[in-house]
Amino acid sequence: MDRDTTRALILAAVRGDMDAFSALVSEHQTMVYHLALSMVHHREDALDVSQEVFLKLYRFLPSFQFESAFTTWLYRLTKNTALDFLRSAKRRSKASLDHLTEQGMTLPDPEEQHDPYTETVASERRMLLYRAIARLSDSHREILVLHAFCGLSYEEIAETLNIELGTVKSRLNRAKQQLRKLLEMGNFF
Repeated sequence: MDRDTTRALILAAVRGDMDAFSALVSEHQTMVYHLALSMVHHREDALDVSQEVFLKLYRFLPSFQFESAFTTWLYRLTKNTALDFLRSAKRRSKASLDHLTEQGMTLPDPEEQHDPYTETVASERRMLLYRAIARLSDSHREILVLHAFCGLSYEEIAETLNIELGTVKSRLNRAKQQLRKLLEMGNFF
């Protein structure tokens, strides 16, 4: 969604247009969920944080000043909400991202024939990948999640995290290298 469309939706939502607000939520719910999950590490907690983010979004949207990109503002709102959740729940464990497998997977078409062995292998590979991602440092996991799961460009990540473009590229490269090593070792449970 381009900035002009986002701006129009924000202004309409502030005026009380619930369809516009729903469109904003629909456009950004995957990003918010993945960011929350990368911080709280549990699917149910990430869903709770996501819900809280969108409640706060509804309440605070009139205060958005268009001084930064909406995704940057929403990222900060999500990050702060997740940190508040962690503080209040005192949940500081390094749990895995096991439940991420449900996100992003398409439901099987009942008309198609599926090979259970192939599906099982693919599911196990996803689980291994998510467990390895959970072992990355916070800064590397954050960059990787923003790029791979949220689909943000290098420029959007730089703006969102308020870091230089070169820093984004180097951290993402290091995150991929570290992830590759973890996957090659295969011993990260």
